Amino acid sequence: MSTPFQEALRREARFAEALSEATRGIVVVMDDQGRITHANEFLAELAGVASPDALLGRDWFQTFIPPRDHERIRSVFQQALAGEPVYRNRNPVIDAAGREHDIEWSARRLFDGDGQVLGLLSVGIDVSETRSVERQLERQQARLASVIEGTMDAFIFIDRRAHIVAFNPAAERIFGYAAAEVLGQKVNMLMPDPYRREHDGYIERYERTSRPRAIGRIRVVQGQRRSGEVFPIELSITKVGVDDEARYAAFLRDISEKVKLRERVLEHERLVAIGTTSAKFAHEVGNPLNGMLMNLQLIRRRIAKQVPVEQLQPLVERVEGEVRRLAGLLDEFRGMSRRQSFVFVAAQLRELVEQFIEGHREHFRAHGVRLEASWDDELPDVHVDREKITQVLLNLVKNAAEAMGEGGGVVSLRVRAQELGVILDVTDTGGGVPDGVDVFEPFVTTKALGTGLGLPVVRQIVAGHGGELTYDSRPGVGTTFHVWLPIDPPSASSINLRLLPF
Repeated sequence: MSTPFQEALRREARFAEALSEATRGIVVVMDDQGRITHANEFLAELAGVASPDALLGRDWFQTFIPPRDHERIRSVFQQALAGEPVYRNRNPVIDAAGREHDIEWSARRLFDGDGQVLGLLSVGIDVSETRSVERQLERQQARLASVIEGTMDAFIFIDRRAHIVAFNPAAERIFGYAAAEVLGQKVNMLMPDPYRREHDGYIERYERTSRPRAIGRIRVVQGQRRSGEVFPIELSITKVGVDDEARYAAFLRDISEKVKLRERVLEHERLVAIGTTSAKFAHEVGNPLNGMLMNLQLIRRRIAKQVPVEQLQPLVERVEGEVRRLAGLLDEFRGMSRRQSFVFVAAQLRELVEQFIEGHREHFRAHGVRLEASWDDELPDVHVDREKITQVLLNLVKNAAEAMGEGGGVVSLRVRAQELGVILDVTDTGGGVPDGVDVFEPFVTTKALGTGLGLPVVRQIVAGHGGELTYDSRPGVGTTFHVWLPIDPPSASSINLRLLPF
């Protein structure tokens, strides 16, 4: 017959069992020697016995604890008997098949009527699957950390406020900063102006609109070393979620040597092109010089015959016209051969088009050309050299007007958004570009009075912006030139260009 105290212990154990049923947990009561005095069905299943009663009196440590952990777990058991709290302590438990289960324990002491410690009531939850996932994550994190630490590419991790939270050894080597110097600092400390000032706005805009500008693609940007040196970087950014907070992982590669190699290749191509361009230039200059020489010879002969001055006037005017044509050709050629420097600022291409039309509408109207413009409602800023983009507009509109001839017509300008940039379309209603004509080749022109240098200038200016110039043409219908300008600032490798190979 059991005593009231024993009944109270059983009720407490049954209550613990009821709480553990939902989670398939272990409930075990041990005396102060570690012998089992009560066990639940789940522990019996784990031990491979018919009923919990078969476990009564067994030594807990010898039955369920791996030998390697006997000493450690007995020490924890004694500490719990002494009153030290046991909460979420983990240790392995062996089942009947010899498999180990990770069990997370909570325990409380049991007392007799005189307040003496009788043993422990322990409740354990099998967290083997959870622990397996944790170990897998730990291994993955270790592998990832090893890859990040060992990669030749710089890795920088920032939070949504653009503070640096990770900076690997390759980043230290590339930028010249120790990780301890940059952690917690704004990532824009690694950028030159004007990108340093604008960077926070990029993140804020993306967080607000979710419109990617740099996320998920590779682009070339400029970085700044600790020494102040500005250098080109190949950048890839990925958005990740950590603790329900957006963060950004950036992989960067210093492409300074790649750019230098490209410049050496371009220098070789430049030397090869000098011969071809020189021959074309000599031909273009030779024509007006021959014309001037012939007219001067006529003037000399007529002067020798003492003809009236008014008969010399047409010849003088022809010479003046050839001189002006030659001077214009030399000016354009000089501009193309001069090394170009760019000053980039954030701007709305729509505003530049509006300003251009306002300043040139009357000039073109006087020649029978009407300028029309349209644009998308929402257009992103682009980084441009305002003066040079105005030159692009002038050359393209002038080219379109000349293509339509003396009858004039309409030149349409349209600005439209594109995922990674903005496109300017300039459309005429002229005769189109004949098949087989490369309009971007210097000195190639389809117009009687053209120099053939306008479109090559435009293409090189656009390339200097990191953009692209293309065209569509239909004979007898007209031509549309497309200027694509990227949202991102151009890389260092695309600026300071010389437009001709001299």
